[in-house]
Amino acid sequence: LIKKRTIVEYFLGSYAILLLIWAASALVGTRYLLCAVPFLFYYFLSGINVISGRFNAKARNIVFISVVGLLLLSNMYQIYAHKREKDLGFIAMCGNIKGKLPQDSVFGSVDIPYWTYLYTGYKSGPMIPMTNNDKKMLEFIKQNKYDYLIISPIFGRSYQYLKPVIEKNSNNFKITYQGDGNAIYRVLK
Repeated sequence: LIKKRTIVEYFLGSYAILLLIWAASALVGTRYLLCAVPFLFYYFLSGINVISGRFNAKARNIVFISVVGLLLLSNMYQIYAHKREKDLGFIAMCGNIKGKLPQDSVFGSVDIPYWTYLYTGYKSGPMIPMTNNDKKMLEFIKQNKYDYLIISPIFGRSYQYLKPVIEKNSNNFKITYQGDGNAIYRVLK
């Protein structure tokens, strides 16, 4: 901590932190923008160095740490508030499952079954494969004998892969719950 650090060390440490935050808050498709983050951060630091060259080192460090700290706290709060809102909708859907659907039902989704089991205690089948091939997905659903399929905005891949299949083959599914972007579809035999 006492050693004088270079801009490269600060850059690499900050980049690692940004990667961790990005992974926790990214939506579907935003991962392709990740390669621009180090350049933006580098130019942000360069701009601060140019602007703050007129001040002494102690004042410059205090301002820099304050600005970066406030930005980080603001972003973390926005991420938390947005995620909490989505989580409450998913938990409400799980409460609906637990109270109204048969106990021996088998649930499936692209990436939600484990969370459904955690919140409801109901049986979850294997994760549905992420593919755009409708026939393959329908065969997998029938092969694993799912009773219900779940779509939730918390897990964007269910919207990306499963929802289009359900919409194209609407005669095979009937909606039983919908709210806050979450939906439960009964698989018609």
